[in-house]
Amino acid sequence: MLTRILRFFTENWTLKLAALALAILLWMAVRADAPKQQEFRNIPVEVDLRDTGWRLDGEPEPATVNVTVRGSTPALIDLLSRPPRIEVRVDRVNDSTETQVVPLQWVELPGVDPRDAQVVGLRPDTIRLHYERLAARTLPVEVRTTGDLPQGLALALPIQTNPAAVEVRGPADALARLDSVPLLPVELSGLRATTNVPARVDTAAMGGAFQFEPREVNVVLRVVPTDSQPGLRADSARGRGAPF
Repeated sequence: MLTRILRFFTENWTLKLAALALAILLWMAVRADAPKQQEFRNIPVEVDLRDTGWRLDGEPEPATVNVTVRGSTPALIDLLSRPPRIEVRVDRVNDSTETQVVPLQWVELPGVDPRDAQVVGLRPDTIRLHYERLAARTLPVEVRTTGDLPQGLALALPIQTNPAAVEVRGPADALARLDSVPLLPVELSGLRATTNVPARVDTAAMGGAFQFEPREVNVVLRVVPTDSQPGLRADSARGRGAPF
């Protein structure tokens, strides 16, 4: 009996050792490919508000959530450098405070094949959003220019725009203090003849509380010789434009 046991371990021992090593490697490969679960903490909640009659009033509550992902080891490692992303899309607002359940499919896994990883949990899965209703007014645009026309040319005033006014949406108290909407300055130095120049609303000067429609208008700059008519200005006319 003892002889048989010894022969079992000593005969063809190299082949048996190789078989054992192969079995261990196969076991480790299966373990490596087995799906694992990882929680990614403090993922910011982004809000895509499509209802132009409202704006967000503060951050979501809570502003971050924890996302649990189940997937392969390589996929989970990739998510360490590019974490999950959550975007809550709001098409319509009905009240100043609303509670939103966040479906798992709203969580994006950047750069990861859906077959390699899936979102299996959110904590918490409900957020509260606060909104402020926006008022609307139609206000004239303010044309501003920079630079000087070439010698012998003048800018006929007033400057015309199309359209002459834009719709502005924002908080009612702030909107009531506005009397016009400034445009980004139009450069005059390269002009040689009458032309139309697109000019965008100067949103930086207006701050981030307002929405504009349209955000760009067409400015008509009439350039004439200085000796053709009296009373024309040959200077830059900065801030002197009067749209109508």
